[in-house]
This record gives sequence, C-alpha cells and structure tokens, in this order.
Amino acid sequence: MKNNHPSRLTFIKKIDKIYSLYKCSCGAIKPARHHFVNTDKIKSCGCLQREIVSSKRKENNIRKHPLYGIWWAMIYRCYKENNISYRNYGAKGVMVCDEWRNDFMSFYNWAIDNGWKKGLQIDKDKKAVNGIGLLYSPDTCSILTRSENNTIKKTTILFNYKGESRTLSWWSNKFKISVSTLYNRINKLNYSIEDAFNVSNKPKKYEYNGEWLTIKEWSEKLNIHKNTIRYRVNNNLPILI
Repeated sequence: MKNNHPSRLTFIKKIDKIYSLYKCSCGAIKPARHHFVNTDKIKSCGCLQREIVSSKRKENNIRKHPLYGIWWAMIYRCYKENNISYRNYGAKGVMVCDEWRNDFMSFYNWAIDNGWKKGLQIDKDKKAVNGIGLLYSPDTCSILTRSENNTIKKTTILFNYKGESRTLSWWSNKFKISVSTLYNRINKLNYSIEDAFNVSNKPKKYEYNGEWLTIKEWSEKLNIHKNTIRYRVNNNLPILI
C-alpha cells in the first residue's frame, strides 16, 4: 500500500533477479520484490499496514466519544462563520489554542486528566483575567457542572466602574466580595455599581444637618418608617422633608 510513511526495510542480499532479502525495523526478515521496495509499494514486512488499520479503527472509535463532539463544536463556533454560535465566539475574537485546534487527542487527554466525565462541561470564562475569556486552552479552561457554568455565564457581562469595564468575576477578585453577593446587590437589590462594590459590612450612614446616622437610627430618631428614609436617600432627597 502506497502511503507517506518512510520505508522500514533494509536490504540484506539479493536472492535472484526478482527478489531480495530485507530486514524490517520490527526485526522480521522476509523476501520481497526489489522493484516494489524501490518504488515504495512495499515498505515493511506487513507490520506498517497492520498499524495503519489499527490506528484507523481507534480513530473511528474515538470519534464516537462525547468529547469529540465537544471539541468539534468548540472549533466550529470559533472559526466557521456559518455556525449559528459564531457571532458570540469567533466574531468576538474567541480562539482555540494551536495545541487543541490541531490535535483532538491533546484536548481529549487534557479533559480526561482533569476529571471530565459525561454531564460535566468545559468552560473558558472561570479563569478569565480581563473581561470575557477569549481563549480555549489548557491554561484557561476548567471542568464545571452545568449549574456552575450557568453561574459563571452570568458573570461574563461587563460592568463599568471608574472607566474600567470588567466581568463581575474580575471585580469580585479585586474587591474580595463574592460573585453571588455582587450579583444579588446589582440584580435583586438594584444597587448602583458603585454602591455594590463599596458597601461594607457595617450599616451605611447618611448625613442630615451635620449629623451622620444609619437608616435605622434616623427612623427611630425621626419616627419615620425605614423604607421612607431609604427611598429618600436613594433618590437624593432630604431625610426630613
């Protein structure tokens, strides 16, 4: 079989006008037509063909593994413009490292070594440093459960603070405040970005006529409901109208 593999045969001696004796790199010694050997139609004692068949069988089997579909989808959403997810990945500069893009087995081995199993997901955003993760690679990806991945995806929206746009995960690391706390402040408590990042564990105090008290303290002192005072301070109104 003609292929791109180098010959494994070494000439030993001529037998007759048609055949010569050759030693294969696997150690086998066999006669072969020297014309076929010289024209690369025969390259081994037969071991090369067996290895090729075995390799193709393994390749066909590995393509049935769930990780192959994950790898294929990762490549296509980053590099195939006709892919439905390209606009959210390749169009935004997301890439796959050469190691993974050119070799599925490299990706497969990394995933298995890092505990991947059916039902888990591979995500590039958990280890993002600046903004949304833009690279699929061994150094930037993590193995996550579906719920963990969904939580991470919530944090990939960029939040602008003092002229700097970063993900909630990035701000979380900077201010040492958990992502869930920041997320709840912004999306459930309707805090401004500045308030969400700067709220301390101590109750915030508000000034009126030179006196600084918490909302609870103002409520008790002025006999006004806390929600009323909270509404006033949140809308830049005087505590006592």
